[in-house]
Amino acid sequence: MTDRHALVMIVYFGHRWERKKENFVPYEDENDVYPMVKYQIESLKKLDPGVDTDIIIVNNSPSSERSKELLDGLDGTAAFRGIFRVVDGDNLGGSFGGYNTAYMSFRGQYDYWFFNEDDVIITRDGFYADAVEQLQDKSVGFVAINGFDYMNSKWGHQINANHVHGACGCTTAEKLEEIVADRGEIPHAHLDGMEDKRRQILEGELSFTPWFEHQGYRFEMIKGEKPFTRWCHPGAGTIGLDESKWGPGSCTWILQNDDRLK
Repeated sequence: MTDRHALVMIVYFGHRWERKKENFVPYEDENDVYPMVKYQIESLKKLDPGVDTDIIIVNNSPSSERSKELLDGLDGTAAFRGIFRVVDGDNLGGSFGGYNTAYMSFRGQYDYWFFNEDDVIITRDGFYADAVEQLQDKSVGFVAINGFDYMNSKWGHQINANHVHGACGCTTAEKLEEIVADRGEIPHAHLDGMEDKRRQILEGELSFTPWFEHQGYRFEMIKGEKPFTRWCHPGAGTIGLDESKWGPGSCTWILQNDDRLK
């Protein structure tokens, strides 16, 4: 039977925390998010993952009118090598709760799962096929696209494992079934994604992918050229172009004008 592949993108049309030192966009409201998600959708229509892939968009802000402008009618339409599937989320746990919503909504329908956040823009054709090839090594639990770091402890909590930034990357349904059997879900905070940032990080980013190392699996960076850029500066006409090295600590980038946004 042919393997089935899902690419999950979490979107949230609303105000977000500012991370000025890293040049993240200080999104004030849904209007600041709209051009980014529009760009993402148009890019995904043209991007060849290298394998047949359905794109699952979890809308963590279904009451947003701007989100409805972009997402109403998108479900079931053609992507490059599959279809778009749109599902409403509740923003509990932010992106990590959205990952759980996607997996539980379409559990059993896909063999590989690639998770991504809405400000990480995948740019390289064939990226998914590369991740799948790396996952043929059963010791690999997760293939990361934008870095991972080891953390001993955080805010008094013992982590003692690497964690993938934003859990952006790929794993298998087989391994996700293991974590669901162990934890009951893809780990995430059970409160609104804009509440209690420490809990969001501890119960999401520092609980989901560290689980793989705790079970004896290891991480790999996706092989080949960088497969993504970032949307990371306020104002029309700019995209953050990632300039980070592969491997741990990949959270730096520069800005570059991009005519595609005009």
